[in-house]
Amino acid sequence: MYPRRLIPQIIGVVILAVATVHLIPAKDEPAEPTDADIFADVFGGAAEEELQLPLVYQDRFLGEIPTQVAPQRVEVNGQTVAAAISPLLNEDGTAALTRLTAGGTDIDIGEFTPLGVFLTYQPEQARLSVRLAADILAERVIGPGAERELVNVQEPVPLSGFINLRGRSVAATEGDPEWIQAEVEPVINYRGWVWESQVGLTSGDTDQVELRHTRLVRDFGSPQLRGEVGIVRYDYGALFGAPEVIGVSATRKEEIGYGPALYREGTTEFVVPAAGAVDLYLNGRLYQNYRLTPGPHRTAGLPLGQGTNRLRVEAPAARAPTAEDDATAPDERTVIVDRYIYYSPRLAAAGRHVYSAAAGVVREQDVPDGMFTSGLYNYGVSRHITVGGSTQLAPQEYALGAHSLVASRFGVSRVDLAGYADDTGAPGSAVEVAHAVSLLYLPRVPKVEVQGRYQSAEYHRVHGPRSIGASFRAAAIVNQRIGTGANASATLIRTWPLSGNAVEETAIRVGAQYRSRDGYSLNVQLGPTIYGDGEVVWQGSIFVRISTDDRGINTSANYDLGGGPATLQVANAPRKPYRSVNWSATAHGFDQSPGSVEYAEGTVGYRGYRGSAQIQPRVQRTIGAENTVTGVTGRYASAVVWAGGAPMISRPVQNGFVVFVPREHIAPYPVAARPGGGAVGAIVRNRGAVLPDIPSWGTTSVTLDGSQLPDGFFPGTTPVSFRSAYRTGYRVTVGSLATVYVTGRLVDDRNKPIGLEAGEVVDAQGNSNVFFSDRDGAFEIIDIAPGEYRLYLYSYPEAQSIFAVPEGESGRYEVGDVVFLTEES
Repeated sequence: MYPRRLIPQIIGVVILAVATVHLIPAKDEPAEPTDADIFADVFGGAAEEELQLPLVYQDRFLGEIPTQVAPQRVEVNGQTVAAAISPLLNEDGTAALTRLTAGGTDIDIGEFTPLGVFLTYQPEQARLSVRLAADILAERVIGPGAERELVNVQEPVPLSGFINLRGRSVAATEGDPEWIQAEVEPVINYRGWVWESQVGLTSGDTDQVELRHTRLVRDFGSPQLRGEVGIVRYDYGALFGAPEVIGVSATRKEEIGYGPALYREGTTEFVVPAAGAVDLYLNGRLYQNYRLTPGPHRTAGLPLGQGTNRLRVEAPAARAPTAEDDATAPDERTVIVDRYIYYSPRLAAAGRHVYSAAAGVVREQDVPDGMFTSGLYNYGVSRHITVGGSTQLAPQEYALGAHSLVASRFGVSRVDLAGYADDTGAPGSAVEVAHAVSLLYLPRVPKVEVQGRYQSAEYHRVHGPRSIGASFRAAAIVNQRIGTGANASATLIRTWPLSGNAVEETAIRVGAQYRSRDGYSLNVQLGPTIYGDGEVVWQGSIFVRISTDDRGINTSANYDLGGGPATLQVANAPRKPYRSVNWSATAHGFDQSPGSVEYAEGTVGYRGYRGSAQIQPRVQRTIGAENTVTGVTGRYASAVVWAGGAPMISRPVQNGFVVFVPREHIAPYPVAARPGGGAVGAIVRNRGAVLPDIPSWGTTSVTLDGSQLPDGFFPGTTPVSFRSAYRTGYRVTVGSLATVYVTGRLVDDRNKPIGLEAGEVVDAQGNSNVFFSDRDGAFEIIDIAPGEYRLYLYSYPEAQSIFAVPEGESGRYEVGDVVFLTEES
């Protein structure tokens, strides 16, 4: 027994010992690390550092952020953060972020939280991550109309152009024994001012030169307006004519300038509550599956049909599965939106103005006083209603018109009115009314369209021929989808002449179409035309096409059921769009009626990257004639293009084009240019190649495929992207200056590998590439040219190493062990 006075001392000693054991870490069980220890372990430095950390949003890199990291706080450069995430925010979110970061100072990451911007520092991954509240996110556009993010966007050449060349020559035993037709289409673009022309040439017994058009074109992006001077193009009303005019014109077009949509797109807004898969159903069919982030979204560019469309957006139900759930039962779905869209392609968007005007002289030679003015205007009253007017004026005549287009749950209605007057007689008028009912989401309900048109005897188009009398015409059209690939139709057209000597006329047509997945097609049209005097004329045709299993050869036959000729053709379908041979054999005739023509012909052609050529021999005879005519027709199409360099040969250019020119060390090897990353559009080799398929006022990305280049050679930055204006030319250099890729190993001064590190390699001009090492310290750096380089590691910003690649090196270049002196070593 211990004396009573010692018990308190003994208890104190025990408590002190226990506390000491728990407070002093065991040798083999380290204490829980603090934030400062974690930071020091990751970055190899003191706990308070200035860093450049990557900012990541849903695994998407947004940029490098200057960051001050300490054990109890993390501060970031506010303006850099704002610049990185502002493109993701709506107007309210952007404004709030701008107010917070206006001072330009470092801001604690916690101060962003009230705005709905949740920044998190992740020391284990050496990065910043951000999560954004749904109410501050910008509306995201999905669907074909969504503008895809373009990288490496190219600038057009100030002066570019091309000349399309098309030719046709015929050699025959009778008639014109030899003649040649040629078409020359020169186009020059200087800083957006485009001169384009087309001339036809005919050489035979008589030589002819025909100017088909020539004009100066300028697109103005902000008002989405195209101006033309010369033989101009313009839009006009449905009841008006379009004589060819030499003068000026101005037309507002939706595609110009990448501006807002001028015509109704059927856009639908919805909010996704949680990240995950979302299905879009269009008219009862699954259109597309997307993986979407939370927040507002909008559809654009969906392939809507004329009539009533149904758009349904669904997502998996947001609930956790339970033990009672049947594993074979379908997943529960949450309907985000279920909407009917009333649509017609010519509906102007709400509040949009669409117009076209032209003024000048009618080009026709037989018009004595050819002054002419035309105007058209449309306005979108709402998403479903468009109204407008039109006019055409000449010295002794004029016409005025009004029109409307309405889409509703009851169908699409169109009304066109026009009046005409001149100085020789009474005024005339014309009215056209049409209504179509098409419930596209119900395939078993037929599409029905009715039309009616009245025209007085005095009405005719300005600078157009006089009508033969007043008339009224009514039509009804019914289309019914029968099944997959099958469709039937019936048409009734009735015409009542109200003056003159014309007789009543009734035309009836019934038809059926079928197209199988196996390449079989059938189209039948048949019906009578019944005249008021009792005459009945039957008309119709039947068309059949059969394809081989691989769709490589198509056989088609067409027969006129009204007693006319038949045509039989066998043709191939090349698998490749270019560097391919196409052929066909055709026989026409078989009716044996006097005066009809029978012929047999064959065609062999080649389509390459720089043009196409075709030869077509033919034997022809006329029933009742004694002679047979043989002949050969040849066709050729190509183009000469230039954009900042020597002219090059190409296939014909429709809109814009790109000239690809390889560097000297790349030139001997083929580099495929793939628009959209798909099929090959051009092969860049030797002097270069031309890609002539760039759409005007479209966005295009072209991937440069360097898979056939030697090791160490690279095609350069890929893809290259284009925002082409009207008939614009580009010039792109293919191939980087790099000829090697460098391999090596990162080690410290004790030859210990420095694994899982990131850093930069910087050349003498300050250009840098990011690289990484694996667990063993091995690294590989691509796209390197001969010269001296400095290596930096993000974890040890004060340390660096230097290596050099000798001139003339190509392929793999091994630098061996690269030594870094770290704080630990």
